[in-house]
Amino acid sequence: IFFIFYEYEYIEYLFFLASIMCYNILIKKGGLSLFYKFITKVFNIIIKMRYKVEIIGEENIPLEGGCIIAPNHKSNWDALIIAGLINKRKLNALAKKELFKNPFIKAMLSKLSVIPVDREKPELSTIKSVLKILKNKETIVIFPEGTRHKDLDSFAEAKAGIGMFALKSRCPIIPVSIVTDYKIFSKLTLVIGQPMYFDE
Repeated sequence: IFFIFYEYEYIEYLFFLASIMCYNILIKKGGLSLFYKFITKVFNIIIKMRYKVEIIGEENIPLEGGCIIAPNHKSNWDALIIAGLINKRKLNALAKKELFKNPFIKAMLSKLSVIPVDREKPELSTIKSVLKILKNKETIVIFPEGTRHKDLDSFAEAKAGIGMFALKSRCPIIPVSIVTDYKIFSKLTLVIGQPMYFDE
């Protein structure tokens, strides 16, 4: 309940606490799949208790094949919002490497297919991991802006990396817009756009 009222900073610790409490039990009972479903369900409940949620365009997420989920990024809540509200498919994701400094959080993120990325100079291994995920017809979440853009009334310029992944993999980009002021009990609209295809 505390985390429903918790504000912007250090929200990744919500993920850590929820994960560490149930990890051993769920891994023994149902493996990583059950663990993933449990964690994302926890996020879903928290987000729907904290905000008045409306989802538009959920049918635009393909049920099969590789795709790139591309949300805007204005708050630490965004990762939880995406993981909690987009549940038609299992999501892989990129996250800033700084989150992986804590060994416990690193272990949990790794189990949930979250890949660390150096936002200033992405390593070749990171690029290969993303392309492998898409080649295996899975989904991956990439924030195109690369970091939080705190101005709620505008968008930062997208980084070049997401376009490169789309071209190399020939997988569509699914644009997602998180529309909210992030205040507790405010309206949150998740707008999922139609797939965008890019040809070399």
